[in-house]
Amino acid sequence: MIYTRVDFYQDTCNTTKSTYIDRMAESGTEYVYQWIHAFPPALFIDVEGEYEIIKADDIDSSFKGNFYNLFDCQAARFTVKNMASSLISGTDSCIAVLGSTKTGGVYYPVEFHKSLGLGACWGAAYKSWYNTEGFDDDSWYLGMIMMGDPVIRMYNASASDLAAGSRSLSNMIPISDEEKDEIYLQLRDFSPPSGLAADLLEDLQQSGNDH
Repeated sequence: MIYTRVDFYQDTCNTTKSTYIDRMAESGTEYVYQWIHAFPPALFIDVEGEYEIIKADDIDSSFKGNFYNLFDCQAARFTVKNMASSLISGTDSCIAVLGSTKTGGVYYPVEFHKSLGLGACWGAAYKSWYNTEGFDDDSWYLGMIMMGDPVIRMYNASASDLAAGSRSLSNMIPISDEEKDEIYLQLRDFSPPSGLAADLLEDLQQSGNDH
């Protein structure tokens, strides 16, 4: 175990743009695992039926996060302007980011988190997760990439713990293939609201041309 305290933000009253930015800019956090609708250069937070947008340009040196596991579809599409690159290059504290270039992300994080807690470096934890979970569903997991330093370990994680630790996944609660497929289709079919993100579409097109 790495952390004795974990903060969850899942109630709609707490999942807003201002809450997110204030938390990351003020107290910050070492590790972030987030599920947010996304588009390469932006996150879309549903607040009472309307979307609040966190743009890649909103990420700056005030953000205090070291590690990010982004279940934010397309947020790591490195061929265009994207959220993952902004975290790595636009902040002073980000060390590593895991995310997807397409629909998908680390849906079952247990193996990844357990490996980190037992002392695996970021890259080895991803490899362990992929060999346990990721290989089994290309529609979800092809296109996963890592940015930053893949050989760093989490603070307080020990390599000796990894050698001695159990690799059981008995605490993971699986869902059916039908439920997983339904969630995948919902995420795949998400698109920025019409008119609301015209500037983001322009940014995306321009950054693609720049590459």
